[in-house]
Amino acid sequence: MIRSLKTRTAAMLACIALLCMLAGTFAVKGFAADTLSGRFTAVTKKTAAGNPVTYESEMVLRDNGSFTYSVKTSIPANPDSPMFADGYEGTDTVSGTYTLSGGTLTFTDENSTFDTGSAEGDSITVHSYISSFARMTGMTEFTLTKAENYTDALTSGKYLLSEDAYDASAMMKMPMLFTVDTEAKTINTQDAREGKELANKGFGTYTFDKLTGIYTLTYTADTAEGATAQFTYADGSITFISPAYFGKARMDIRDEDDKFIPYSAILLKTYKDELKAGQYELTEADYDASAMMKMPMLFTVDTEAKTINTQDPREGKELANKGFGTYTFDELTGIYTLTYTADTAEGATAQFTYSDGSITFISPAYFGKAKMDIRDADDNFIPYTAHPVQAPAPDDTTKQDESSKPDESSTPDTSSAAPDKSEDKSPPTGTAAAGALIVVMAAAAFCIVGSRKK
Repeated sequence: MIRSLKTRTAAMLACIALLCMLAGTFAVKGFAADTLSGRFTAVTKKTAAGNPVTYESEMVLRDNGSFTYSVKTSIPANPDSPMFADGYEGTDTVSGTYTLSGGTLTFTDENSTFDTGSAEGDSITVHSYISSFARMTGMTEFTLTKAENYTDALTSGKYLLSEDAYDASAMMKMPMLFTVDTEAKTINTQDAREGKELANKGFGTYTFDKLTGIYTLTYTADTAEGATAQFTYADGSITFISPAYFGKARMDIRDEDDKFIPYSAILLKTYKDELKAGQYELTEADYDASAMMKMPMLFTVDTEAKTINTQDPREGKELANKGFGTYTFDELTGIYTLTYTADTAEGATAQFTYSDGSITFISPAYFGKAKMDIRDADDNFIPYTAHPVQAPAPDDTTKQDESSKPDESSTPDTSSAAPDKSEDKSPPTGTAAAGALIVVMAAAAFCIVGSRKK
């Protein structure tokens, strides 16, 4: 009786194991589920009127039962062909829903582009109109293979959409500056026109679709809230594939077939604010030899308060103040702008750059009411550079002779315990676990053999 029960139990367990193996096999082939998620691609070559045609297809199937199919059709230029003397290039996009049952795919879309298909392993085979270009030739069967998902490669920074980036047919070409923050997943749009002081024209968050490589920007402020714009990213450029917003305006550029014409914003080089706090001295020798007036100046820079104080370092002048103000930094140009607020013409400005520890004025600095405006024969401003003031060397007589002190580091540390050289008699954890497992298995075998003998 006991042996019979054991035999039946073993048979049931074997059946369960077999069913699990079969289920796993069908799941791998793509027949077990009623949805199929992934990105599938194919390159299909045909001929049309004796001309080679290339179809680059991509189908995205989603877990929610929706699909998107896109195809690029290309025909090279052929001077001997009346129809394709200049070649042909076109794109199509189809969206709809699909079902998967027993490995059979059934598609539903507005134009009945697809008939049926099948899924097996990492590929799908579809029976459809491969593109609108080939619609008159009837449906064809082709296979798409599963491809890797896209990677979110968008880079933080500032991207400029210039007037030249729009199609020539555009009636309105608003230049825009996009600031992308990939950590916060936000994009801020500003007015890049001269004199508009980068006014905000649209702020929002973005998401990335790894199956299509498309980013979707959803606006939340400074424009129509809830509106969206889509773009792709490649080689340091953002290309909008649907209209971006500029305040309340929508940059919707269309061709004669009413298709949106993409435009791209290019990643700009940005500079870091590396100005160091301290004192910088402009001497008479730092001016161009042609300068009629060469006033030496001492600049004290406070990078925390963002202020610069100008003083007269000439002997007997007791460092009289000659100009105080605040400065700003433009990361797009690397230029600092000093705006004077005291001890000179209030509201006046001077611009400078910072490199290799020195400040170079690229527009006239002020010295009291005087403006250090040095010009060449063509009336171009001649820059001058203020160099950092070196701190005085310490007085050697105040130094303590360190060599007379005992070298405390050479004194052995007797407080630390000596290493324990006794052997660890306990077996390694892995060995103990393996030993215990062998003992248990041996005991189980002994019990089974014993029960059979009884």
